[in-house]
Amino acid sequence: MARQQGTLLSGTEGYANLSYAPTVDLRLGGQNGYIPDYRTYISNSAYIQRNLIPILVEYPRGFEHMGGDSARDIYIGTLKALVELHAKTIEGLNGTVEVEYNDTPVGAAGEVQSDPTRVTRAPSQPVFTWTEKQGRPIQLFFNTWIFYLIMHPETQTPAIGSLPENANKYFDYLPDFNSMAMLFIEPDPFHRRVMEAWLCVNMMPKGSGDLNGRRDISSGGQARDISITFTALTMQSLGVNQFAQTVLDELNYIGLNPHARRSAIENISNFIRDVKAGNQENIGYLHQVDQVATKQNYQNGDVGYEDYDARRQSNVAVQGSRPVQQPQWVLSQGENAR
Repeated sequence: MARQQGTLLSGTEGYANLSYAPTVDLRLGGQNGYIPDYRTYISNSAYIQRNLIPILVEYPRGFEHMGGDSARDIYIGTLKALVELHAKTIEGLNGTVEVEYNDTPVGAAGEVQSDPTRVTRAPSQPVFTWTEKQGRPIQLFFNTWIFYLIMHPETQTPAIGSLPENANKYFDYLPDFNSMAMLFIEPDPFHRRVMEAWLCVNMMPKGSGDLNGRRDISSGGQARDISITFTALTMQSLGVNQFAQTVLDELNYIGLNPHARRSAIENISNFIRDVKAGNQENIGYLHQVDQVATKQNYQNGDVGYEDYDARRQSNVAVQGSRPVQQPQWVLSQGENAR
């Protein structure tokens, strides 16, 4: 069935100029009238929300003073990996618009006349959830961020000032010192166009996740999820979407076909190859009929091979200690196979 003309709005027409993704023209596709209009069912396609793509935009500037270049790279690299690759869930991004009204009574029946007084947008509070790894590195990282760049619970001051390398440094403690900035992108199904974007600055952790101990000898150990809520000053606009689109354009998916990618392991361990007991040795040994070590092809008793290398010998010198060439296979009825 061919599409109706005007199924999609042009990017500069009407409400479509607020989006970078293909937008359906709502004047077509309505299916809830007296009878459905099957000719325009294509325009009735539902919007399915996609998973966000998180992008670290700025890191806390204090990480630059947590040691040498190696330490700085560890902190920045860890933060980027945590927010972009390790997070199991990301929630709390919001943009719900609400309108407040002043209601004036009209008449005695209880009717009111409403006049707009205020429009608000719900603030975002991003919540990340990770499954903790061996050694508790996630919680250790956020404890370090909080203790050294925000405040230590015992001194109520950032512990970064106690590091010897910072003895002659004076920090301004402005928001870029201890907060990060992130861009959250909701893409279209092909990850090519931006559906919506949130630019969150002044993001600081509100904690480092639950830390508790337990003992229960009647049950097994438990994995631990770390959920951390962040502060955020959020910007949403066509300009933010445009910035998100430039970032999305940098993600090159051409040739990224997981079905065609190479195997993660392409070689058998040399140590395993040195062990002469397995399928390869078994098949390489048994497929040579003249070297099969079974009772049927031994003429002088139940004599076996000494080792794998002996099995691979093609020339048999002593009859009786090795199977003879061209063995006579004995069938179950006692008849010779040759």
